[in-house]
Parts: sequence; C-alpha cells; structure tokens
Amino acid sequence: MGEKSSTPGYISRIGNVDMMFLSSFKEILHEKMDASRLILHNPKNCIFTIQKYKPGELCRTTSMYPHVDWMHYACVLGLNTNEELEGTESSTAFCRNIVTNMEHTCSDMNYRHNRARNQDNTMVPLDPSTFDKCGWLTYHKEPHEYNTLLMYEGNLWHTPYFNTNWICDRLTFNGFLK
Repeated sequence: MGEKSSTPGYISRIGNVDMMFLSSFKEILHEKMDASRLILHNPKNCIFTIQKYKPGELCRTTSMYPHVDWMHYACVLGLNTNEELEGTESSTAFCRNIVTNMEHTCSDMNYRHNRARNQDNTMVPLDPSTFDKCGWLTYHKEPHEYNTLLMYEGNLWHTPYFNTNWICDRLTFNGFLK
C-alpha cells in the first residue's frame, strides 16, 4: 500500500542515470525558472522515479490531500499516450489552504516533520475528482500531456488530480531536484 501519504502502486527509482538528466534540468531551471546556476550541484540530492498506479484502487485518505515536496523543484512527465489520457482529467492540481490562504510553505521540511492536517489513514478509492479535500481549495489544474514536462517549485501545495475513467494504469516520470 506504499508508505504513509503515498499513493498505492509502484514507484521505481531510476539509478545511475542521474548525471544524464542533471545538465538538461539545470539548464531548464536556469532559463525558464530563473534558478541559480548553483542549483543541482550535488546529483545525490536529486531523485528520478517512474510511478505506476491504478486509479480507483484503495489508498489512505491522507494520500488524497495536498502535499509539498522536500526538494526545491519537482517535475512530472506523463508517460500515458494522449489517447490513454483522454477523459481522465489527468493533471497536477495546485491548492491553497483555506485557513491560512497559503499556496506554499517556506520550510523545505515542513510537511515531512509535522503534517498538522491529513492524518486520516482510513481507506478510500484513489479518485481525487470525487474526494472532498476539507480545508483546501484547488485553484489550478495543469493537464498532463504525453511526453510534456511540467516543472514547479516543490514548496507549492499540490496533488495528483484525475478521475477513474482510465483504460490502463497511470504512468509518470517524476523528478525531485535540490
């Protein structure tokens, strides 16, 4: 079932190929996101994964709430074809906390150490389109397209978003860059 706050399915870390990705990501971050050239100086701080899971499977309720990543930047690349994505609403949703009105956290390690909300570990179907994220407002959904990279700052509250109209498993390449 994955770790607490993880979606069910398979997460496979890509090993020994980090150097192949880093120069390209460093250039993208500098040119498109105005990141310092000092970013990504230690490849051991970067993680690349392939994630595969079946929408509609049971997951922990806590997996359905927004989270932040403990890396400076995150990226997701949809590996499903556009035909497989059709009608699924597959996207990355960006959220705002209703109480604090915050769209991000300033502490890199905030939610890893103290996840003040979202401690519910009951099981629910993995379908973000029907789940009421009590206390959170989704203000933007960035649709996934086949072989199109989405990069964002890791401290933004975000969550996978989709419905269960899938004909196959949801498959993504993910990067976490520090």
